[in-house]
Amino acid sequence: DGFAMVKSSFDPEKDFWDSMVDMIRERKIQHHDEMERLLACYLTLNGDEYHDMIIDVFRRVWLQMI
Repeated sequence: DGFAMVKSSFDPEKDFWDSMVDMIRERKIQHHDEMERLLACYLTLNGDEYHDMIIDVFRRVWLQMI
């Protein structure tokens, strides 16, 4: 339903944050299973070197939602 794009970033942590928040709002994600699918998507589409950052950003976004 969406698409991935290659992006160069000076602040990837902020970009992941903004992207996740946008996806949650646009898709009206509210349930933990939807959030888990979102996380899996980010991990699948991004290289291993970003996984720790993605998980950290995801955790903070999740905590902000509850």
